Formats: sequence, C-alpha cells, structure tokens
Amino acid sequence: MPIPDELLDHLAERYYREYIDPRKCKFITWAAIEAEKLGFRL
Repeated sequence: MPIPDELLDHLAERYYREYIDPRKCKFITWAAIEAEKLGFRL
C-alpha cells in the first residue's frame, strides 16, 4: 500500500522539526519506519 501524500507531508515536517541527521538516517528510511508503525505496509 503506497503512503498517501498527506502522510508524507506530515512525516517530512516531523523529520525537519525533530532535527534528524540525514547522514545517520535518510528521510525515505525514516519515513518507511514511521509509516509501518502506523500500519502501512510497503
């Protein structure tokens, strides 16, 4: 199931607000983990 655009926008805002270091965790990896926590399967 693809991740809806609205959820990706929300995750992008969280990624930015939480100051996640992109050298340690790329956005796409982090977003996939967070989406799975919410019940989305990739």
